[in-house]
Amino acid sequence: MATRTKGQYGLIYRLLFFYLEPISALGGSYLTHFTPQKYFSIVIPGNTDPILTNTQLLSTNLASSYIHFTIIEAVLLRTTNDIKVWRAAIFAMLVNDLIHLYGLYVAREKEGVGFMWDFGRMEDWETFGPSYLPLVLRLCFLAGWDGWQGEEGERGVKVKL
Repeated sequence: MATRTKGQYGLIYRLLFFYLEPISALGGSYLTHFTPQKYFSIVIPGNTDPILTNTQLLSTNLASSYIHFTIIEAVLLRTTNDIKVWRAAIFAMLVNDLIHLYGLYVAREKEGVGFMWDFGRMEDWETFGPSYLPLVLRLCFLAGWDGWQGEEGERGVKVKL
C-alpha cells in the first residue's frame, strides 16, 4: 500500500464521514440524552418502559459515544489523509456498528418486534438506515474501495490495524 500525500478520498466517504454521520450522531446524542423515552420508542416499537436512573445513565453513555463518532469523523478524519489513521478509525466505527446492531437485535427480539426492517415504518428508516448504510460503506472502504484521488508516495508501506 502506498503512502497517501496530496489528494482526497472518494466523495461518498467525505459526504458520509464529514457531514451526514456527524450531524446524525449529534441528533442521536440529543435524542438519547435529553429524550431517552422517545429514542427507545423509536428503536423498540411499543416500548413504554419508564426511564430509570440506570437507564438514563446508559442513555447518556450512548449519547457520549455518538459525540465520539462526531469528533472522529468531523475533526480527526479531516486532519489527515493517512490511510493508517483512516483505516483504524473506520475499523473501530465498524466494530461499534456491529455491537449497536446486535443490541438492537437483542432488544427488539425480547420485545417480540423482530429485527427485520419494516420498510413501511418511518421509525425503522430512522433506526436502520443510519446503521446499515455506514456499515456497508465502512466495509467497502476497508476492502480497498476508498475512491482515493491524488498522489501516492512510495510503494511498499504496509498498513496494519
